[in-house]
Amino acid sequence: LVQTSSEIIRSSSNPRVVGSAIERTLPMLEDPTAVPFVCRYRSDVIAPLSTKQIHQLSEMMQKHRSLESLRKRILPHVVPTKNDELLFRVETSISKTELEDIYAPFKPASKGSLEERIKQEHPTLVTDIDTFWSNGGDATRLKLVPREAAITLLANRIANHLPIMEAAIEYTTSYCRIKASRTATKKSLSKKEEDEADKYRTYFDFDSSFHHIRDHQVLALRRGVDQKILKLAYDVDSSRAESMIRRALVTSGVLGDGK
Repeated sequence: LVQTSSEIIRSSSNPRVVGSAIERTLPMLEDPTAVPFVCRYRSDVIAPLSTKQIHQLSEMMQKHRSLESLRKRILPHVVPTKNDELLFRVETSISKTELEDIYAPFKPASKGSLEERIKQEHPTLVTDIDTFWSNGGDATRLKLVPREAAITLLANRIANHLPIMEAAIEYTTSYCRIKASRTATKKSLSKKEEDEADKYRTYFDFDSSFHHIRDHQVLALRRGVDQKILKLAYDVDSSRAESMIRRALVTSGVLGDGK
């Protein structure tokens, strides 16, 4: 990240101005999905940086955060070894591959997926769920217990079933609405905080269907939520959604008519 910033500054005709622009821009690049929004609507902040330079900074920033996150996981294991050479490598490495190799001996064994853990704890339940699924939802003579584990396994089957996902997407795009409002706060805001919040005034009473929402609105809403200026709610007709999903199950043969 430092190297990329230095290269951008060195290539400019006004290093001081560009350096200041980088300092102002980096805090807005915490979320990589905000880059298009920043380039399009925050030109007053990022000038004179180009769109290409913003993308370069964002890419390096995400790489830096990934390395720092990995470093934090490794250090508690390396420090007690009192191996100065190894500690130096951890603290200075800019290679994710190198850090992962160092971490490998200390990395906890994987607990496996939730479904794998359920299978270990309740070996007959997975078989019963498979039978239930292949028999069109007929639970006769099956013990789908414990209930929470059974629901988890069924939810995984449903989430991986294409007709159901298509029905859920159809419902969302056709009927679901997204609503935004300003987050209530008990503390008084500074002028700087008020000015920042004011940039999202358009979304203080926002209501749109998923079908009509625009890309720049999605980016603005996500950024407003991340800054705790906006809160989102989703208007879902659960009866209609359940009906569409049930119809998809029947059509695909997972459920029989009337089940």
